[in-house]
Amino acid sequence: MKTKKNLLLCFLLLWAGGLQAQSKDGYTVKIQLKQPTEGTILVSERVPGSTQWFTDTLQLKKGKAEHIGRVIDPRMVTYTVRTGPDEFAGSFSIFLDNSPRVVAKGDNLKSLTVTGSASNDEYKRIEKEGESVFKKYSSLSYQRGKAFGNKALRDSLAPSYQQSYEDVFAYITSVPGYATSKVVPYFINEYFINDTQKLEQSLSMLDPSLADNVYVKSCSEELKRQKRVQVGQPAYDFSMPDIQGTNYRLSDYRGKYVLVEFSASWCGWCKKEIPFLKQVYEAHKEDPHFAMFTINLDDKREKWAEDVAEWKLPWPVISDLKAFKGEVTDAYNVHGIPMIYLIGPDGTIVANNLRGEEMIRTVARHLEEMNTFAVTINGKVNRFEGGYAYLYTMPNELFDSCVIRNGAYTLKGRLKKAMKCMLFLQDSDKENATFQTLYVQPGTMGVEIQCGDRTQKTVFTGAPIQLELDLLEAELKSLPEYKEYEKLSGQIQQEFMKKNNASPKLKAKQNAAMYAAFKRMYEAPQRGKSEALLSLLWDYAGVLTIEQLETLESCLDSSLDDTYYATLLREHIAKEKRLANGQLAQDFVAQDLQGKSYRLSDFKGKYVFLEFSASWCGWCKKEVPYIRKAYDALKGKDVVFITLMMDDKQSLWENEVKKLDIIWLTLSDLKGIRQSQIAKDYNVSGIPASFVISPEGVILNRDLRGDDVLKKLQQYVK
Repeated sequence: MKTKKNLLLCFLLLWAGGLQAQSKDGYTVKIQLKQPTEGTILVSERVPGSTQWFTDTLQLKKGKAEHIGRVIDPRMVTYTVRTGPDEFAGSFSIFLDNSPRVVAKGDNLKSLTVTGSASNDEYKRIEKEGESVFKKYSSLSYQRGKAFGNKALRDSLAPSYQQSYEDVFAYITSVPGYATSKVVPYFINEYFINDTQKLEQSLSMLDPSLADNVYVKSCSEELKRQKRVQVGQPAYDFSMPDIQGTNYRLSDYRGKYVLVEFSASWCGWCKKEIPFLKQVYEAHKEDPHFAMFTINLDDKREKWAEDVAEWKLPWPVISDLKAFKGEVTDAYNVHGIPMIYLIGPDGTIVANNLRGEEMIRTVARHLEEMNTFAVTINGKVNRFEGGYAYLYTMPNELFDSCVIRNGAYTLKGRLKKAMKCMLFLQDSDKENATFQTLYVQPGTMGVEIQCGDRTQKTVFTGAPIQLELDLLEAELKSLPEYKEYEKLSGQIQQEFMKKNNASPKLKAKQNAAMYAAFKRMYEAPQRGKSEALLSLLWDYAGVLTIEQLETLESCLDSSLDDTYYATLLREHIAKEKRLANGQLAQDFVAQDLQGKSYRLSDFKGKYVFLEFSASWCGWCKKEVPYIRKAYDALKGKDVVFITLMMDDKQSLWENEVKKLDIIWLTLSDLKGIRQSQIAKDYNVSGIPASFVISPEGVILNRDLRGDDVLKKLQQYVK
């Protein structure tokens, strides 16, 4: 019995000695509280990569508790006081080092003071001296987070937020003893862990002796991971299925820009990103050079399936169901979501950490660069010491503008395809101006304009298509067939001046003359490959019939298929076929001056005379008396007269109706002739233009002018 007691005594002595030795090499924290007095204290170490919520549990008895242990490096330790199973009194933190006597004492958790830890004293000093800097940054971060989705407010906060962040960086990196401080790495981890540039810069300023510090080591490893997914690095080639089992491999999309979003069913911030992702998708879904994926980071299939079913995203949502433990999240350094990357056509990362409006702009910019070519026009003009230069694409969209200095100017931009543009130059007093049509193509072009008293000469350099176009235009106009076309055009003009119309026979002769001229042009060798001749054909497309255009189109070489004017020509032919006599008229919606909406289909069962007009169109005004004559003559008959106004302002439309006393129905979508979908559907680029539509909604006739309006409508009504 005595032997057992001696053994027990020895054990207790050894245990006590062990504690004493540990307290000498490690730390002892004595906690003294007046309130609360009883409970449990949960200890957690706030170090990167921790796999435990709590590292120790202390018993608070009569307001006292003791925490004994050892740390390799000073670190932030939080003590959470629990007074019941689900009752928490609060918490406090100590930047803990191996000090032998650390005392945390106070009436309660809020008034508690900590003494005995040099590291904690340093931490408190850094916090106190930087209080205003930290507080401002924290406040702006909170405001910016709340402003998510409010672009105007978020943009207004951006300069202040960025400046406050720079102030935090400047303050932390200027802390006395920064290089050897074992506390500073905690602040680096807190504030700069997601900023590769500042993380690298702040770590490089530390003494090498801190390499194994828990915060330094974690930050250094994170920096390596971030550099692995920096812009210009190869993107990890993932392969994952969607919910139906279809597999998607990133490398299958080489040659395209690929937007990759990491998300999960439980991620609220990910859901806030969906409207921006949808904008990107809608803007570029038809672009053959673009694809996008959402990689779901759930680890249960049912959660993934529910998320897919709820949000119904129109792009593939794929997953390996490994959440944050998979090869893909490791390869892309994903430990917070949403995380969005843009991967380039060559398989390298071109942008990371994308969000919101920045993501939309970034994708649009890269796709624009891929789908366009750079243009530079170096110009000179005599007699213009100063002034302004403007370059417009057809039809009349401003491409670029600049100031003319000493008769010189430079215009720059990007175009999707080579095309004819209008160069407009104006002097400083806006009294003199000149313009020049030029075929803009990739690269740098020179345009030198010499203005005489009554003449203008333009010299082009670096513009082979333009030079060819000038030669072809001169050749076309020298042909006898073209001269016949000009003579007939003059006769048609005279007839229009007299009766606002021209005879069908005269128009047919004009068509035949122009068609014969182009047939001659295309008989020359290699003309089917000429982009310049194709653009010239497009200039006269409105004079030719669809049958004539189709015949001439068959002369084109396949090398021109993707050019600007080949595309326009195909679209024009297709639209004209859809608008031929006997085809169903395209339904549309437009409003009257009171805002009431009408559809073309509302008038089924009646003949419809549909005219496209505008307040700025002189020839349209000349048509009004003829339409009024037909309207008055056919009152009470099953005929509806509709004028579609191609204005973009209601005041202009309203004034025109009053001025011309138009009493039949006028409608508009107020988008102007270039933006109106109705005008596009009816292939209307010039006005007046008109259509006669049967009670069944079929096109019977088009482009009636003058007395033909009444004459044809009377025939249909009979």
